[in-house]
Amino acid sequence: MVIQNSKDIIGELSETNIFTEKKIIANEGSEIVFMFPGYGEHYIGMAKELYENIQIFHDTLNQCDKIVKATKSVSFIDFLYYSSDSQDSKNQLEKHSLFGVSLFAIEYSLAYTYIELGVKPSAMIGYSMGEWATACIAGSISLEDTIFFILEQASYIETLPSGSMMAVPLSENEARKYLVPNEIDLAAINSSKVCILSGTLEAIKKTKAIIRKDKHVESLILNSTYGFHSYLVEPIMSQVSQLAGKIKINTPKIKYISSLTGDWISDNELIDSNYWARKLREPILFEQGIQKILNKSYQVLLEVGPRQTLGLLLKNHPGKQEKQMVLSSLPHLPDSESDLDCFITTLKQLAQIGININWEKLYKVKD
Repeated sequence: MVIQNSKDIIGELSETNIFTEKKIIANEGSEIVFMFPGYGEHYIGMAKELYENIQIFHDTLNQCDKIVKATKSVSFIDFLYYSSDSQDSKNQLEKHSLFGVSLFAIEYSLAYTYIELGVKPSAMIGYSMGEWATACIAGSISLEDTIFFILEQASYIETLPSGSMMAVPLSENEARKYLVPNEIDLAAINSSKVCILSGTLEAIKKTKAIIRKDKHVESLILNSTYGFHSYLVEPIMSQVSQLAGKIKINTPKIKYISSLTGDWISDNELIDSNYWARKLREPILFEQGIQKILNKSYQVLLEVGPRQTLGLLLKNHPGKQEKQMVLSSLPHLPDSESDLDCFITTLKQLAQIGININWEKLYKVKD
């Protein structure tokens, strides 16, 4: 699908009676939560069709790339979209510590695009690194400072020993039975039935075999080079704290959940430089945080980033109400469907429930 101009999309929507269907959201944005995924969900080419077809997204991603180039003298967009060798692109992004900032830039650009089109959140939640997007979109940290922090932190992370992470189909209590000091740590509580463990690859493989033997279930080793949220990151925590002390922090204009506490972020936490180091070391309390969101009865839970991992966690969540919609921005698997089709389908669904989408802003990128 290629958007030649806004008339294409408006014409199509008129044919499907989008503009005449019953509206059930009274106030723009009053029912919407943005959810930002974390590290490991990235892939070469993510959101490329949006970059090539949607002017707002294109310009915002370019803005992020310009800030990165001023620091690193390389373009993450070139590696992400314009290399003929995807493996070489991946290697280059890793070499220049750009995977993290490229994930943030995609999420930030998606969120900014939604907001410009009229999809405005009243709350947000970020999974681990996804919290950078929440903090930036909420106005707590400027775009320039966010990118600076991510790039600097990435340079510290590069000095760490390699590690690994693994999703286990166990409750928190069950998962804790397999923790070993200075070997395996609890990295995240994703749901009542899924947790993440972190440690060295050797320890992760050993634990996977033990869990298979004990529980007769299969665990999934994740796409991670480092053992985030474990003892393996402790050597850089003081550096991260010092780095956070250089960043100007503002009171958020949009409330959001802290991945560290699983509760609404407070001003005291934001201004505590140790918070940002603890966020890298301690477990992600996603299950606790998302329960806070679900208890508020927000109608739309919109995943703003690559894949649909958070949405899949939510669709089967026992606390999710029937009226609560879980929507995604991009396909779960690369090449499984068009990025643009997925994004436009979500906009249509939002329009059907009463969100006033500014279709006139959906223009093809000018040559």
